[in-house]
Amino acid sequence: MSIGLGLASALDTLCSQAYGAKKFDKIGIYFQTGILVLLTALVPMVIVNSFAEPILNVLGQHREVTYLTRDFSRLMLPGLPFLFLYELVRKVLSTQNILKPLVVIAVLGNVVNLGAGYGLAYHTSLGFNGIAVARTLGNVTLSLLLVPYFWWDPKKLTQWWGHGWDLKAAAGYMRLFWRIGLPGMLMMAVEVWAFEILAIMAGLLPDSVTALATHAVLMNVNIMLYTTFYGIAVAASIRVGNCLGANAPKKARLACYAALAITVGLALVFVVLLYTLSGQIPRLFIDDEESIDLASTIMAFWCPFEIVDGLNAVMQGIFRGAGKQKPAAIANVACYYGVGITLSALLAFVFDLGVKGLCCAR
Repeated sequence: MSIGLGLASALDTLCSQAYGAKKFDKIGIYFQTGILVLLTALVPMVIVNSFAEPILNVLGQHREVTYLTRDFSRLMLPGLPFLFLYELVRKVLSTQNILKPLVVIAVLGNVVNLGAGYGLAYHTSLGFNGIAVARTLGNVTLSLLLVPYFWWDPKKLTQWWGHGWDLKAAAGYMRLFWRIGLPGMLMMAVEVWAFEILAIMAGLLPDSVTALATHAVLMNVNIMLYTTFYGIAVAASIRVGNCLGANAPKKARLACYAALAITVGLALVFVVLLYTLSGQIPRLFIDDEESIDLASTIMAFWCPFEIVDGLNAVMQGIFRGAGKQKPAAIANVACYYGVGITLSALLAFVFDLGVKGLCCAR
């Protein structure tokens, strides 16, 4: 999933700058290029998800976990094309400062996801797999809700889709899209993959069940907070791209400073909340006392990390808006793998710190 969403980030640069330069016709062409690129990228994603079980078995994961992963991954596959289509449209609209309908659609999609997830998981024979089906239904809902929106407000579509399909022109921009999208994919994917590698490493620890439960709690909390920072990153990306497209670099710089200042202030609030509620938050996710105690201890220790995590998220948004994905991708690879993963392995396995070492090095 991170591959497709990362590639789609090329539109953060292309569409925001095209809108700032008032080249609205190019936005529609870039959107079609995104469809062609993501359809191409969908092939390896389908292959990997279809063979998730043997891949995880080779990596030494618990057999029960890999068995559950097999069906879960396959049931989520039908929803990927719908998710990617929505993501492309979302970026096209957001770079034009059209955000309110996207919020409504996202809320409704989550209502479907949560409602179907609860119903299918607890009131049908699907059980755990019901959550995967619910996610697929939620992703399909996101795309389908775009239809009534454009029917209700067609001007929001005709402004950038006035010339209709032009796949020949779209194909001509594929090289440019890949050139921007691949580093954008790495920016996102190396971070996601680093967390997945940490999960695999947690599964290799002696008490793998407790380690995985603790790791899952901490990652879920981190993801919930990261989405807030990601929202600021999206706003920064749009504003920076629009200003640069309109040849207003001073306004772009001001947008950067404003986004970073807001991020630091919000991150400090999160740090205080995490530290204060570190004993209660894990209980929202699990009921195993050993895992709760371990997660609470680690959370109180690494909560200041949220400041740099937030700054990292927003800086990446700024780089996307400026079309500078490559240096950001290089920095992510160096930090997450050259430092983070290496240090995690040393602390967890060499110095016997277990899951504490994994999470603290992260």
